This record gives sequence, structure tokens and C-alpha cells, in this order.
Amino acid sequence: MVTDAILPAEEDTQANGTMRSAANSEEGSRRGAEQKERRRGGYFAPQAFCLLGADRAAAGRKSGCAAKRAYSATPLFLCVSARTKLPQTPLAAKPQSMIKPKIAFLACPDTLPGSPSRRPDAFEHDLLLDAIRAGLDGRADLEAIDWRAPLDQLSRFDLAYLGTPWDYTEAKDEFLERLEALEAAGVVVANPAEVIRWNADKLYLAELEAGGAPSIPTLWPQSAGPAEVLAAFDHFGADRVVVKRRVGAGAIGQDSFTRDQPPPADWRIDQPAMIQPFLPAIQSEGEHSFIFVGGQFSHGLIKRAAKGDYRIQSLYGGIEVAVDPAKADRAAAEAVMAMLPFEAPPLYARIDMVRQDSGELAVIEAELIEPYLYPLQGAEFGARMAEGLLARLVNFG
Repeated sequence: MVTDAILPAEEDTQANGTMRSAANSEEGSRRGAEQKERRRGGYFAPQAFCLLGADRAAAGRKSGCAAKRAYSATPLFLCVSARTKLPQTPLAAKPQSMIKPKIAFLACPDTLPGSPSRRPDAFEHDLLLDAIRAGLDGRADLEAIDWRAPLDQLSRFDLAYLGTPWDYTEAKDEFLERLEALEAAGVVVANPAEVIRWNADKLYLAELEAGGAPSIPTLWPQSAGPAEVLAAFDHFGADRVVVKRRVGAGAIGQDSFTRDQPPPADWRIDQPAMIQPFLPAIQSEGEHSFIFVGGQFSHGLIKRAAKGDYRIQSLYGGIEVAVDPAKADRAAAEAVMAMLPFEAPPLYARIDMVRQDSGELAVIEAELIEPYLYPLQGAEFGARMAEGLLARLVNFG
């Protein structure tokens, strides 16, 4: 059997014997190590050793070459096999098909094509997937896959992008455990599990408010019924309020009540909730969204609800209009990004805001999990996102 590997020239003799003895390594242990070494290879990080072929993980463990780094900024590599030794060749000369990364676009039955439970607004899945694939332009394989797929299927990917796993809100803990398992298997997760854990409960908005972000006044009951809603009217001095689940998305499970039309006696949200005064600008102006990639502003838009509704999502007939945000509005969104409690900015973010009576924008949400990023409203979005994904493989490989 011929086993290919890319090794530094001084290691070739040792590696030949090592790889022959490693051929019978167990599949389970090989898979995780191979996946990690693949990401550390020349495509993602030119100064790391790249082991290719069935026995690269075992070869790396035995020779120690997988843990070493190249000795110069522009190293030359030697292609070695058990029977054949080729001359030194720069890694760039290797066929790209050998080293093309694999990216998982995590989705769910609500969004995957062909699913009997696919939602009417799942066209957003198609648009987002197509935009990123076009931006990658063949530099990586991008595949949509259910986030609940077996771990051994998901761990063959180099990076998992949280595309449209819209049903995570019904299984938050399971979702977080899956992301952490992927990271433990050596898969780069974007955004990382620590970011998702912080963002999964809307209580993070209280942290942003404490940090100075302009915010909508909010009550945070552990559950909500008619009594909590009636008390909120008086607390805010408002005639209309909105009630949301703290773990939720897409306005699902959300309600709005007025003093004249309070919740019925049997209405209840039996989970942590949030109650806010209704802001009329949602209907008169719309909701402002600011899309960021790698911490940098990408594009902006305004989402408007269908007539008679206040929910701006396409599922309820909402529409989107691309805008060039006013300088002050963009600065407000950038200030929220700067408040996120992470060492590095997330790969992607959508900051949703609404105009207050003062004219200042207030944060509705900082969407860091699986936001729709409106590729049709951002001509350069696909290219920017593709570069960000590939950069994550370099930086975290």
C-alpha cells in the first residue's frame, strides 16, 4: 500500500518506517487525529506540517512530526510514500483536490430541501447557502447537513457553520452539547460554542444594557401569565406590550397585548420570558439590521412588517429593503459590537435595532447563533463570508 504524507525532508527516513507500522491503526482513533491534522495542513496554515493519506494521523503520533512546525516562513515539503520518494516541491504545487477543506452548513428538517416539515420561509436557507458557496468559488466544499446527524458524520468536516439550525430553540442544551462535541473532535465551529451559550438566552441583553447599550426597558419573569402582563402595563406606563420567550427565534411563541385586549385567563408561557413595551417605530419605520462579518460592517437593511402586523420576519409577510445606514445609526450598531464579551469578534453577527421616541436606536437583539444574514441586500456578503470562513481555518486550525 502506498501511503502519502507531506513531511520535512529530514524526517523522511523515520516517517517511512513509521507509516508502514501505522497502517493498521484503529479507525476510530484515526478519524479525529486525521481531521485535526488535515486542518493543520498546508492549505490552512502554511507553516504547519500537512499529513495526507490514510495513515497520516498514526504517522504523526509516532514520528512527532505532526506536532512540529516548519522551519521557515516559506517552507518546502517532501512528498514521501512507503515505496516512493519524490523531489522537494512547494506545497502550493500540490493538487488542490488533495487539500480542499470541507465545511458543514448546519441546518435542520425545518430548512433542508426535501424535508416534509420544511418551513415556507426556508428559501432563506437556499439564498444563504448559495451566496456562501458562490463566495467560496470552489476553494472549499460546502454541504448542508442536519446538526443532529451522527457525530462521526459531522466530524469529517473541518468547519461547521451554523447556517439554519432553526429548531435549536426547542433543544438548546442538546444543541450546545453537540457544538461542544464537535469542537472536542477538532472541528472549528462558527460561531464558537462559548459565543452560542452566551447568546442563546436573551438575558444577555441585560448585560449589554449594563455595559451602556441603548436598550428597551425589559422585565424578566421566570414564566409569564395574565398577571405578569397586567403588571407590565403599569410598570412601563404603556398601553401595549410584547412578550417573548428568552430562548426563542423568529417571533415564534411571541405575543402582543393591549390594555383593551389583555391575555385570556388560560394564556401562559411556562418558561423564562421577557416583557417589553411595544415601540410604534416597528410599524412606522421598521426594524434596522446591521450585518457584520469578522467584526466589520458588511451591509444594512430595514425590515418592515406586513400591514396590520408588527412581526417583520418573512414568515409573516415581512419585507426587507437595503439601506446605507446613517452615520449615527451605524455607529450605534458598531458600539454594540464592541460591547460583546469575547476576545475576538464573532465570524458573523446581526445587530437588530429599533428607533425610540428620542430618535436613538435601541438594541432589539444581537444575533450571533443562526441569523439570516440577508445576502440579497449585501452584494459583497458572499465573498466576505467565504473569506471569513477560510480565515477561521487558518487562525484556529
